[in-house]
Amino acid sequence: MQQAGTHCTPGMCRIGQQSFDGFGHQMESKLTCIAAALALGLEFVHLPFVGKAHGEDPQEMERFMDLSRVFRRFARPMRKVKRFPSSWSTWPFATPCRFCMNSANLSNTCELTHFAPSWLRKIEINQSFRADACCAERVYVADNCFDFMNCHADWPGLWYRARPAMQAHYHAVPKPFAAWTEGFQPPPREHGAKVVLHVRLGDVGERRLPPGYYSRAVRAVRAELGGGDGRASLLFRLQTNGWPENLRTLFEHPDVAGGHVVVDHSKYSVERATGLGLSFHRMVTADVLVMGRSSLSMAAALLTNGTVYFPRCWDQWRRPLPHWRLLDCCADPHAVPRGGDCAGEAKWKRRKLSAQRRIKNKRAQRRGAAGRRAVDE
Repeated sequence: MQQAGTHCTPGMCRIGQQSFDGFGHQMESKLTCIAAALALGLEFVHLPFVGKAHGEDPQEMERFMDLSRVFRRFARPMRKVKRFPSSWSTWPFATPCRFCMNSANLSNTCELTHFAPSWLRKIEINQSFRADACCAERVYVADNCFDFMNCHADWPGLWYRARPAMQAHYHAVPKPFAAWTEGFQPPPREHGAKVVLHVRLGDVGERRLPPGYYSRAVRAVRAELGGGDGRASLLFRLQTNGWPENLRTLFEHPDVAGGHVVVDHSKYSVERATGLGLSFHRMVTADVLVMGRSSLSMAAALLTNGTVYFPRCWDQWRRPLPHWRLLDCCADPHAVPRGGDCAGEAKWKRRKLSAQRRIKNKRAQRRGAAGRRAVDE
């Protein structure tokens, strides 16, 4: 093996991705790096999912995506080398910034990362750098390739070229049965388009979208596709990690109330919690996906063939694909959410729990999980 700091015989450039955030961040990051590798003629080497930022089981996520089926898995004697400079894990901010939601600016961020230039940009434009950096035993690893995907002039071609292969792989790996009518009382005998709304709450902070955003999305989808005139009713599934009590605000909207809507809780619901894999699969396979400001939403949107509604107030964090539909986050197209809510509109109701109540809920969740495992066994 070559000693550090010495020149080596140029070989295939290899890049990888590894981070310790939730599945959504890791999945979106891997997709961006796969597209970057394809665009630059590099080999993408898969490093397994790690960490439990939101309580996920990384081994379950590894089986769910099975990226080792199509990409070489990192193993010795390959060496991990930090890819630097690269985009930040807190993209588009250099450091965590809790109350900077509406100050993101992709133009400024791209100047500080991609055009600085970043490692990937150097590989693209500097043949000398590429010849020196690309050694067969090295895998250059970073948190993500967001700078390349959001700043490169060839967007959206970067992803459009990578998408067919990634979609084929996604559907080649066995996925859970989507069970679209599960939870509806009574189950509809027939239904129209399947619509998923990703309502990211919990620890999302400033990226939380207001209830009115989802209300307007439901109204727009119903106006285009929805029941009446002899057409079957739409099925709405709401994927969320929020407390059930928090969602009452959303269901107070006349656009949402009284419709065929089932809530799939990723946690906080002992009776019927939905696993992350099933939630993500429903997002990918839905006829319509209404995104949240979330990496999980973005990863699903990149893989789906369905209609995608993208929150317009997120366009300084991520670049939507041209065929996606931009939806105003507030009723006033020029307004932006503050603290996750819009001025003059209904606000999310915050659930406040006593310490004793939180302990009881956690115990109930554990008992429910243990009961489900016992049934499975």
